[in-house]
Amino acid sequence: MRDHEMQGSEIMSDQAAEQTPAASPAASPTAPQVAAPQVAAAQVAAAQPSLTVEHANVLGVQRELSFENGKWRYGLVVITDLSLDPASAAHSSADIDLMVRAVVAAARAAGAGYDVMTIRNA
Repeated sequence: MRDHEMQGSEIMSDQAAEQTPAASPAASPTAPQVAAPQVAAAQVAAAQPSLTVEHANVLGVQRELSFENGKWRYGLVVITDLSLDPASAAHSSADIDLMVRAVVAAARAAGAGYDVMTIRNA
């Protein structure tokens, strides 16, 4: 299975930006260092409902939260029935592009910001 990733920070919602603290405690030399909480993926998925996208090839969209390089990354995982293998005769970059545009439009309409979009086959 081949995954495609796309940067989505350009549609990060104002609401998500407002939730980011102005000064990080890690920036202060006297602040204690706090490790990232270890939360099971099932708990995060249960707390974040999936995004509804009206597109024939979108089988589902899930939210994903990961901690990398000292920062939280918000992701969308799009499950599709489209071929993601460029060597396949069924592969269509145009169809994938239309699907991505539908996901981006739905995320904007819902005010759902994200840093990374991952597309996976069902």
